[in-house]
Amino acid sequence: MADNWVKARTSIEAVVKLHHPESSGKWSPIVPRHDKNGWGLIEQRWAVEGRQMLKQMNDLIVPLRISISRDVVLAAGNQELDLYQQLLASKADEALARRELVAARMVCLQARLRYTELARLVVQ
Repeated sequence: MADNWVKARTSIEAVVKLHHPESSGKWSPIVPRHDKNGWGLIEQRWAVEGRQMLKQMNDLIVPLRISISRDVVLAAGNQELDLYQQLLASKADEALARRELVAARMVCLQARLRYTELARLVVQ
C-alpha cells in the first residue's frame, strides 16, 4: 500500500516536470489554482493537469484502474498537491483491496463447489 503512495508521487512529479519544471521536487505544498501559494491555474487548465496525473497513476498501477470524478479533481485544485497524492494512493489501495476481495470470494466459491461435489459423491 505504501507502494501506491510512491506511485502517486511519481505520477504527480511527471506532470509537474512537464508543466511546472521550476516546482519539480518541491510541489507538495502547492495549491494549483491559487495565485499566492500555487500556479494560479484556471479551472480548465487544472482539470487537464489533474487528469494527466490520474492517467499517469493508472499507467503505473496496471492492471488496476481508478477513476475520480471531474468535480473531485477540480476541488483538489484548491488543496495542496499532497492531498491529491493521498487521494490517488487511497483510490489505488481501494482498487487493490477490491481485487483481492474478489479473488478471495472466488477461492471460497471454488471450495464450496468442491465441497458440494464431494458431498454428492458421499451420498451416492
